[in-house]
Amino acid sequence: MKAVDMHPGQCRVHHNKSEPWRVTLGDTGEQTQTGGRLKRIAPHLENDENFCATHGDGVSDVDIAGSIAFRRQYGKQATVTAVRAFVAGH
Repeated sequence: MKAVDMHPGQCRVHHNKSEPWRVTLGDTGEQTQTGGRLKRIAPHLENDENFCATHGDGVSDVDIAGSIAFRRQYGKQATVTAVRAFVAGH
């Protein structure tokens, strides 16, 4: 686990074990829609690289590797996943 302090640009490692991921945080502005957000981060992606995008409050147990494998199996360029929001008391 890592902690990122955005202002001074520091990253602190809490545990030495990590997944082989590269995480890029991008502030695209509060009013930017999803397509605009993806367009603004595109220069930070490498060619033929798989990437996943979520809003900062996205929490789920989606099988990311399975979703990517499914997309590749059918020769598609993208996969969209969604989860039903849980609202306590409803």
